[in-house]
Order: sequence, then structure tokens, then C-alpha cells
Amino acid sequence: MKLKIGILTIVNLIAFIALLYMFDIFGVVNYYTLMRNKIAPNVPGFLTRFTQKPRVEDMTLLAREDLNKMRESFNLREKDLQAQESLIASRAIELNTQSELIEQDRQNLLNAWSNYQATMDESSQYQLVLTDLANKINSMPPQNSVALLNQLAANGSDDLVIDVLLEMDSIAAAEGRNSTTSYLLSLMDPNVAARILEKYEARSNPGNNTVPSSPNDFPNYLPDEMNNDAMLNEGIMDMGA
Repeated sequence: MKLKIGILTIVNLIAFIALLYMFDIFGVVNYYTLMRNKIAPNVPGFLTRFTQKPRVEDMTLLAREDLNKMRESFNLREKDLQAQESLIASRAIELNTQSELIEQDRQNLLNAWSNYQATMDESSQYQLVLTDLANKINSMPPQNSVALLNQLAANGSDDLVIDVLLEMDSIAAAEGRNSTTSYLLSLMDPNVAARILEKYEARSNPGNNTVPSSPNDFPNYLPDEMNNDAMLNEGIMDMGA
């Protein structure tokens, strides 16, 4: 019987102590302050480690301060990220603008190259026509050649006439013979010849062989007048093309 009473007493004591501890934890009773003020108010250092034990309120306050610091840190980080996003967006716009300019420059270069190729093709084709006409005029009798040149000049094709004459000079120089251009100019209409000669001399290459020519510089021609007329008409058609 005494044993049971002893056990119950111990259990009750433990429960009482636990209850007091819970009261202290939840701030109902501050036993540490009570002990310091009532039991040992004049004993320095007594129960110091107990009376200075962090309270729940202090821990909550510290946790709140830490939370505020973390919130401030997150706010600063968010502002920094927003600034970086703005910088990235601005850089993206700049890169897009540069990309558009580069694409425009590339397109301009492609267009310029296409125009250059078209010009070169046209120039090459024009050169082929000049060479063909120069050879045909060289193979015609002088009177037919002069008639063709006069007709071209009358149609306002002075530049074409000069190009043909210069091509004839180049062919003659390549073949090592005198050019017939001077002789043909002497047979042309005086007014037309004077106009053509002025432009011709301004554009002629000093390296070309343009010494005065004579009928002897022309090759042998077919005596058939019909063949000569056909060659003249063919030359006119080629010039028109």
C-alpha cells in the first residue's frame, strides 16, 4: 500500500513539474524572473544561466527579424533580377535592330551583285555584237560599210558607231594590220564624219593602230552586189538588235 502511495506521489510530482514547465514555456508564469527576484535577489550570478535563458518571445522576435532580413534580401534580389531582365530586353531589341540592318546590307549586296552580273552579261553580249559587226564591216566593200555607218549615225547611234570603229581598231591591231576606220570616216558624210571623228578621237586608245588607211587595207570583197547588199542589211539588223 505504501509502495503504491509512493509511486502515485512521484507521478504527481513529475506531472506537477511538467505542468510548471509548460506554464513557463507558454509564458503563463516566468519562474526564472520570480526566482531571481524572490528567492535570491542579492546573490550575484545565482541562477544566471537559468534567468538568462532565451524566452519564447525572444526567439519569436529573432525569428521575425531573420524573416524580415530574408524578405529584404529577396526584395533586393528581385529588383536586381528585374534590372537584369530590362537590360536583357534592351539588348535583345538592339540585337534585333542590328540583325535587321545586317540583313538589309546583305540584301543590298545581293542586289548589287545581281545588277553587276546582269551588267557584265549585258556588256559581254554587247561586246560579242560589236566584234561580230566589226568583222562584218571589215568584210564589206567600203561603200557598203559607209552606208551602214551613215545610217546608224542618222538614227542617233553615234556611240554605237564609235564602239564599232574602236573594235575594228582593236581587231586590226591584234592581226598586225592597219585599221580601215580612218578611210571609212573619210568616205562618210562630212558633217557626220566630223561629229563622229571628234568623239572617236576623244575615246580612241593610243595603243590602237589608227594610222590613215586606204582601200588597199580592205580585204578582197565578193563582186556580187547582191551579196554585198545582203551583208549590209544583215549588219543593220544586228545593230538594231
